[in-house]
Amino acid sequence: MGFLDGYKIKKALAVLLASQNPASPQTVQALSRLKEIGRPALAKFVEALGSARHPEIIEELLAVFLDNETFDLFMSHLTHPNAQVAASVARVFVKSTKYDPNKLLTDAKAPKAVLGKILTQRKDHLNVKSLINLLGTADRENRAVLLRLIERSATEAVLPDLMRAARNEDVTIRANMARILARFSTEAVRDTLSSLLNDPRKEVRQVALEGLASLKMPLEVGAVCQMLRDLDPAIQMNTQFARIFARK
Repeated sequence: MGFLDGYKIKKALAVLLASQNPASPQTVQALSRLKEIGRPALAKFVEALGSARHPEIIEELLAVFLDNETFDLFMSHLTHPNAQVAASVARVFVKSTKYDPNKLLTDAKAPKAVLGKILTQRKDHLNVKSLINLLGTADRENRAVLLRLIERSATEAVLPDLMRAARNEDVTIRANMARILARFSTEAVRDTLSSLLNDPRKEVRQVALEGLASLKMPLEVGAVCQMLRDLDPAIQMNTQFARIFARK
C-alpha cells in the first residue's frame, strides 16, 4: 500500500469517524473509496472502530470484506483490548454472510459467550451434523454452546445423529440428546428413549421418562414396566405415568 493510498484511507476514515448520517454524500463517498482500497487496509478499518461515533457505519464496510479468506484476521479482533472494537467485530460476524459460520467453532481462544451470540444469529447457516460430531471433543464451555445450538437447530433430518449421540459417554450429552429427541414422535425415537431408561445415571432416566410421556404415540408395555422397576422412587412415582397410561 503506497503513500497515496495511506493518505486516502486516513482522509476517508476521518469522514466516517465524524459522520452522524450514514446516508450523507460525504459518508457514502468515503465508504466507496475505502471499498476500492479494500483488504490491505482492513487492520486500519478495525482499529478505527474504537473511536467512531457511529461504529455501525464502519461495521457495514467491514462486513463487505469478512469472508473465509479474511476470517482469521477478524477472529483475532474478537478479543481486542478495546471493548468497543471487540463488540463491533462481533456484530460484523453477524452481518456478514460471506464466510462459513461453522469455522467459528474451531477457534479455542474465542470468547464462548460471544461465539454463542454470533452462532445463534447465524443458526440457519450451521451444519447441525457437524455440531453434533464436535460434541465428543469439545471442552465444557464449547459443549454448552454446541448443545444450545443443536437444540435450536435440530430437525428430523438429523435424528440418526442425535440418537447416536444419546449413547455418548458424557452424561450431560446423553441427557440433552434425550430432551431434544423428545420433540420428534417417531418409533426410532421411542425406542431410543426406552433404551435410556436403563441408563446408569438417574438424570438421564428421568429425562427419558419425561420424553416418552411427551411423545404423541403409544408406549410399549415393556418400557412402562421398566419404569415401575426403577430403583429411584421419584421415577417410579413420576406423575407422567398418568399421561402415559391414558394413551394406551
